[in-house]
Amino acid sequence: MMKNLKTLIVYYSRTGNTKVVAKLIQEMVGGDRSCTN
Repeated sequence: MMKNLKTLIVYYSRTGNTKVVAKLIQEMVGGDRSCTN
């Protein structure tokens, strides 16, 4: 029996660079994205 696994991408971005990378990762692997700032 497989469990329903979900992906959460959490990031902090002061200048916006990490936000861009987090969005790319989300598009590649799926899941939800959340900013901590």
